[in-house]
Amino acid sequence: MRVLVLCLFLLSMSCLAAIKPVVRVVIPADQSKAISKKAETYQRIIEAALENHYQLDFISVPVTQLAQFEAESAAHRADIIVPLFEQEPQDNKLYSAHHIDKHYPVQLLYDASHVNFGVDEPAKKHLFAVTSDIAELGILPPSAGVYHADNLSQLPNLLRSRRVDGIVTYSYNVHLADPSREFQTLELVPASKVLLKFNNNIEGQRLATEFDAAMTNLIQSNQLAQYFPNNADYVHADFTHSVTLSPPVNWHVMAKKYSEDGTRLEPLPHELAFSKNLLAHMPSVNFNIEINSSRVALDTLKGDQTSCILNISKTPDRELIAHFSSPTYAFLSPRLLVLDSSPLIKKMGDYTENVASLTDLFNTHPNTRVAIVENGNTEKTLTKELNTSTLNKLYKIKDVTLTKLMTMLLSQRVDAVIAWPSHVPNIINDEDIARHITSFAISELKQRHFYSYIACSRNAEGQQIIETINKTLASPEKSEALFAPILQTMDRGSAEGFRKLILTN
Repeated sequence: MRVLVLCLFLLSMSCLAAIKPVVRVVIPADQSKAISKKAETYQRIIEAALENHYQLDFISVPVTQLAQFEAESAAHRADIIVPLFEQEPQDNKLYSAHHIDKHYPVQLLYDASHVNFGVDEPAKKHLFAVTSDIAELGILPPSAGVYHADNLSQLPNLLRSRRVDGIVTYSYNVHLADPSREFQTLELVPASKVLLKFNNNIEGQRLATEFDAAMTNLIQSNQLAQYFPNNADYVHADFTHSVTLSPPVNWHVMAKKYSEDGTRLEPLPHELAFSKNLLAHMPSVNFNIEINSSRVALDTLKGDQTSCILNISKTPDRELIAHFSSPTYAFLSPRLLVLDSSPLIKKMGDYTENVASLTDLFNTHPNTRVAIVENGNTEKTLTKELNTSTLNKLYKIKDVTLTKLMTMLLSQRVDAVIAWPSHVPNIINDEDIARHITSFAISELKQRHFYSYIACSRNAEGQQIIETINKTLASPEKSEALFAPILQTMDRGSAEGFRKLILTN
């Protein structure tokens, strides 16, 4: 009997030990697809940090209802709250040392001849045009008028016709909201780290300490990338310097390509990889990676905080406000892309050094199907250099992306495609396919390439960073490693041209 009692006692103790304390976690969520993705990321990170020791009860609420769960008198007071766009930590609140994400900055676009927000404080009665990912953030005054648009392409006409007073969008989408550069920009909400908010008591302090210890392990073991929907958002979250260091140097990578759903611009994968590898050579500098539009990034060069921008062109005006590095990219002019298995390759065997004349090609082989995107940048470039007769022989495909055009090439529905080589790796991004494409420079194009550079603020720190970058680029071994990812996804002709311009120049 004693043995039975002892066994029952030990069993009950083990059951009690297995019961985890319940922790209520409130996460902002809404119908917006963008916010839903963020909520999923936040939940997975918190689970990875705490679920071994706690039973996590996640509660998803609209942004406007977050405050209801942190008041001490709240019937269902939360143990952890994930705040949105809380710029300054509140003195009476307890926050995590580690962050779980970093918000992208939000910009206001406006017509200064109508309402000059740069001088006047935004009035509560103004009407703002937004898309769903911005509408649910709760960053506009409650009494402000909000016009909901399905996509960014609708917004410029609304502002141009003064049906709205301003456009509110993320900084990386400024170009989509104002492709003609008609409007002024003003930072409405700066980039900010998402810190967890805990109850400021003994239990909250213990929970915060455990969370930060777990986050340190997750960061050191490189476990966090898997919880983000894409690599760009993970890089932007910047866990390299998780606990804030001061002062930071903002490193801007431009958003240049459309996302898969076409709702936003994203950075090029090879530019993110290049940034990561290059910044690793400067571990003593607290770089803060920002995904931005060129307009917003250029404005930061004029500020007091040191900033750097990857791969921008060099002009006399920009040299007045920035130090420039050696060339970091060579944009090759549009080239003729042909599959190695295409019969056209044999017909082009007479072209030396991979340079082809479109005029000669159409005269010799008039039935050749060479495709371009109608009204795209390639057509605009060719229009300046080709005669009308040659232009009219090109297959201009309407309402397609370059991705679809490359698919037509790979399926041999066309004989060749003319495109900017720098765009191709971000579409096929497969070195096995790239090895089976041959590209030809087009002899009619006078300018075969142009360079881009890294620009840093024109101050002592910016100059020192540029000097370090130039030393790194001057090292054959280091520069080869930096450019290897992009070279591997280029076709042979483009890779050879890029190598000559950047690595052997």
